[in-house]
Amino acid sequence: MRGVYYKENGKIIRNERRGFIEDLDSLPFPAYDLMPLDKYTVLGERLEQFPMITSRGCPFACRYCSSSLYMGHRFRARSARNVADEIEWLCEEFEAKHIAFGDDTFTLNKKRVVDICTEIKKRGLEITWSCSSRIDTITAELLKMMKSAGCVAIYYGIESASKRILDYYRKKISLEKAKEVVRATKKAGISAICSFILGAPMETKEEMKKTLKLALKLDPDYAQFSILTPYPGTEIYEEAKKENLLLTEDFQEYTAGKPVLKTLVSPEDLAKFLKKCYLRFYLRPKFIAREIRKGNIRLIFKVLKKAIARSNSLEMPES
Repeated sequence: MRGVYYKENGKIIRNERRGFIEDLDSLPFPAYDLMPLDKYTVLGERLEQFPMITSRGCPFACRYCSSSLYMGHRFRARSARNVADEIEWLCEEFEAKHIAFGDDTFTLNKKRVVDICTEIKKRGLEITWSCSSRIDTITAELLKMMKSAGCVAIYYGIESASKRILDYYRKKISLEKAKEVVRATKKAGISAICSFILGAPMETKEEMKKTLKLALKLDPDYAQFSILTPYPGTEIYEEAKKENLLLTEDFQEYTAGKPVLKTLVSPEDLAKFLKKCYLRFYLRPKFIAREIRKGNIRLIFKVLKKAIARSNSLEMPES
């Protein structure tokens, strides 16, 4: 059977790959009725947020990304009507208050985003939602439309302040454009969440410091810092394995919060710098004052407490 891997006589047998599903509208909605939803909480609160995936495939080729290994590089998307049908179903059947779109690049097809926003507004769906995007797929007009339909947060991958490191990742973005888009997102009344990656094999401590400075200068509403993790099958994993750069192949250690690659910076110093990034970003008076005004401070400190506790308990993987 296509797409099946199995073990026979101690060997892993790989059958021919299955083709991708073309008509995503043909897929049923998730069977949430079969799950004990009362047992799921977010920081102790009742689950009111639900994930949705409205497209598959990403045409970009970031070398650290494992998503395209599963979904391919060709973009395939559900129709706006089908997406709105699922949102409406989640609101009516499960009292959803927020939808987290998990698409790699939700805004890749701008017309489809506008159509989804139009459907949400036409049906009067009282819902907020968030999504992931690339800075080169965003316009001020699109942000305005998204905000009017309930968008409250957009996640952008900025990754590094170093062009050398961005080229290594094959990220292909402009940092000037990043500054422009983060400003425009905040001006539209949408929270900007930016991610930054530390610990490329050739990255210097100075380049990492520049990335932290960029995060502070961009001043997104929230920031995520992670350590470069070579997920199996990605270009960076294959390269690291070939060049003997892996500190461990215990994939339980591949959390994006632990150093698993040999780099110019020691694993201990890299872990310490990750913690420093979180503390420097989230303990700024400017950030704290902003969250107090939003009424979010209790939630933010819950998240920060967990992040610091996790970083304090980090153990270096055994080689």
